[in-house]
Amino acid sequence: MIGVRVEETSDTDLSLSMKGRQMRMRSALVTAALTAALAVGVAGTPAQAADAGNDIRTTSVSSPIAAASWHTIDTFFWGWECEAAKTSLEMRTGWILRCDGGSAVSYYKLQRWY
Repeated sequence: MIGVRVEETSDTDLSLSMKGRQMRMRSALVTAALTAALAVGVAGTPAQAADAGNDIRTTSVSSPIAAASWHTIDTFFWGWECEAAKTSLEMRTGWILRCDGGSAVSYYKLQRWY
C-alpha cells in the first residue's frame, strides 16, 4: 500500500508567508523610492550647475602666475640612480617626476612638474 502524507497548515505558517510577501513588497517599494530619488537628483544637478556659472571669475593671460613646467630638482651621473630617486619620491610625496637627459657628456636630471 502506498502511503500518502497529509500536512496540516497552521496559522503560524500562513502568517510567515504573509510576512514574506510584506518583505518583498517593502523591498520593492524601497527600490522604487531610491530609483525615483536618484532620477530627481541627477535631473536636478545640471540646472544647479548652470545657475552657478554666473559667478565664475576668469584670469587674464598677463597674470603674474607662471604656467606649470618641469623644474630640475637634482642631477645624477647614473640613470639607475635617477630612476631609484624618482620612484622613492613619487611613492613618498605623490609628485609628478621624470628623469631626463643623460649622455656621455651630461648628467641625468630629476625633474618635477609644478
